[in-house]
Amino acid sequence: MLFRSREKRGLCYSIHAFGSSYTDTGLFGVYAGTSGKDADELVRVIAGEMKSLAGSAGEDETARARAQIKSGFLMGLEQASARVEQVAGQYLTYGRLYTPRELIAKIDAVDAAAVSRIAARILKSGPLSFASLGPVGSLGSYDKISQWFA
Repeated sequence: MLFRSREKRGLCYSIHAFGSSYTDTGLFGVYAGTSGKDADELVRVIAGEMKSLAGSAGEDETARARAQIKSGFLMGLEQASARVEQVAGQYLTYGRLYTPRELIAKIDAVDAAAVSRIAARILKSGPLSFASLGPVGSLGSYDKISQWFA
């Protein structure tokens, strides 16, 4: 979804989504690096992609995301620092360590409908937090930007 803003539209040089979970809350975010002149359009495109995902996630795209998450997780098992972060995060969030087999099963259980439900919940969860750095004078007000995600 987000790669289209980079690969097909050339609006940014870097873009990725990330999430963090905790026992009492969580965070979903999108990072993008772009020029000041493209910032406004890029934020509009990201908002459109998020709203589209909340409306109907595609099963092909969901399958690709599952494969990417699983490969990143499994490759992380080979690095001590990544493994320590995984173990600590699981203990802090869930109070236990999941086996790789259990985590793969949980990832495989996520379907396109679940992705759409979560995306819709994220968009309706409360006020948008937004931060920008650099020559972003072309960006509108917070109120304008938050309306794009509504």
